[in-house]
Amino acid sequence: MGTRLLRIREASDWPDTFQPGDVAVVGAGSLGTRTLRQSILGGSDPVTIVGEAFFNQAVADDNIRPSDLKTHARARSALRDKALRADHQARVGALMVAPLTPIRVEQLQFSSGHWFFAGFDILAITRERHQFELGHHLALRSTRAVLAHNRFSNRTADGDWLWNARNADGSPRNGGVLVRTFSTATDSMIANTVFEDLRGYLCVSVGPGTRGVRVIGNTFRSVPRWQNNAGEAVHVGFSPRVSAPHQEPIYQALGARVERNLFERFDGDPEVIGVKVAHNIIRHNHIIDCAGALSLRGGADNLVEHNVLVRSGGLRILGERQTVRHNVVVLPSDGYGLWLEGGAQRAAWHPHREGNFLWHYRAAADCVVHDNRIIVPHQHLARAVSVRPAQGRLGFAADGSPISARAPTPSLLAQVRADNHVVQAAPIQDGAPAGP
Repeated sequence: MGTRLLRIREASDWPDTFQPGDVAVVGAGSLGTRTLRQSILGGSDPVTIVGEAFFNQAVADDNIRPSDLKTHARARSALRDKALRADHQARVGALMVAPLTPIRVEQLQFSSGHWFFAGFDILAITRERHQFELGHHLALRSTRAVLAHNRFSNRTADGDWLWNARNADGSPRNGGVLVRTFSTATDSMIANTVFEDLRGYLCVSVGPGTRGVRVIGNTFRSVPRWQNNAGEAVHVGFSPRVSAPHQEPIYQALGARVERNLFERFDGDPEVIGVKVAHNIIRHNHIIDCAGALSLRGGADNLVEHNVLVRSGGLRILGERQTVRHNVVVLPSDGYGLWLEGGAQRAAWHPHREGNFLWHYRAAADCVVHDNRIIVPHQHLARAVSVRPAQGRLGFAADGSPISARAPTPSLLAQVRADNHVVQAAPIQDGAPAGP
């Protein structure tokens, strides 16, 4: 059977399985809850699922004939390149180059095979824990999925949010995760996508064991505070569990890359980007007017470089052997531009099938932090590069006693202060913004 060009306008049009190279053009409507599978695995040609409006614009702009999509891999690749705006690879943030098709998805799971999903205006609402699942923790076969040139929002035309999740007692809670990767989703990518006018969700969560995920060239903006936890724009990994309170943690080396994303007025969580595992790269991101920080919440051997933070939280450093260099922090919202944070003396009691103890926080240690530029007003000069005690809960021992804290060493702070640049911002005059 050759490559198919499928037109999907209602639920009955969806095939039971896809095969590599298929192109599915989807009209407006509801996808409900759906698991996507491929009948034949392997090969480099993904199943391409695109919105009808994007498809029509793309074939007109690039002179692609529908018959070419069935016979020429190059034509299918051109369709995908348009979604990834391949000619604008140096740009920070998303760039929409074609119209989007509105859809409603309760949950969409890419269970196995190679997928490309693009060109949709997605109503960000789910009754499940995750709206989009890339891979699955129980899957026996690998998944590689690319989400590109999409938009997620749950704000209505009258300015309200369609669904705000609440606990049984009426208190607010996070509504779930919009895009969640699982261990089988190796080398998956979320790119050129806009997350905006959202409330009550964590946008992108890179789950345990998911290696090589790329979050590249997206825009996250206009997200108000909903609660103080589980509302990050990008969340990488989870705190490690151990079997004894003084056992050293073993961090998963995920190799995620979070690059060239734009964050504007993203206030969903005190952490805009939160990293808790090892060997990830966070670079060339712009964080503007956000309530949260770029946070190495834990982990080890991560690289944070060439990021720009303006009137937002600063650079938060916990964990071991982190490298933080060549970043610029301008007028951090609380004066703390770059700080080494304290952690726990030992893991906290936290019964779980993977281990009975959990490291909530690990104090910054053996980190390499240099050539960052921190611009602050006169009253915040002492805070610009500093140490802070642990900002979150350290937990309790098995007998109920609180876990004591551990601070970063004075020698590490002295070295960091010597190797970074603090600049006093000029005072505001005649209504002009402050500057270096």
